[in-house]
Parts: sequence; C-alpha cells; structure tokens
Amino acid sequence: MNPAERLIAEWLERLAAFAYDPRNQQAHTGFYQSLLAALNQAAETFSAAEQKTVAEALSFKAMQEIQPSLFVGKREKEIKAVLRRLRGE
Repeated sequence: MNPAERLIAEWLERLAAFAYDPRNQQAHTGFYQSLLAALNQAAETFSAAEQKTVAEALSFKAMQEIQPSLFVGKREKEIKAVLRRLRGE
C-alpha cells in the first residue's frame, strides 16, 4: 500500500470512528487540526497523481456522508481549499 492509500484508509477509518459531540469542541478542534495537517502534508510531499487520489477519496462530499455536521463554516472553507490544492486547481 502506497502512502496515499495508507492516508486515505487511515482517515476514512478515523472519520467513521469519530464520535461528534457539538458540546466537546476541544475534541472536534483536535480532530480537525489533525486532518488539516495530514491533508497539508499530502499536498507538500505526495506526487501530483497521489494528491489527486487523496483529494478524490477524501472529497468534502465523502467526508460529509460519513460525518454530516463535522465541518461547517470556516472549517469547511479551509478543508475545501486544501482539497482544491490537492486536485491541482
């Protein structure tokens, strides 16, 4: 399994396992920052093909289907911006 596939598998699993609680902003913020850091690292270190694979597998729509209310407002915009960068837009 290449690094992009490992990243995708890890984050799909973590998204599915994360128990979102709107009253626990600290856990939510930590999870969000970890995801954003992983996506930014992928944008800096992966090849263009791997970046596109990550962006497609971890699209905002795919993440929303797993965790519908996890990323809203500013966080949604920041994640979408990183995903656009990964897609090469």
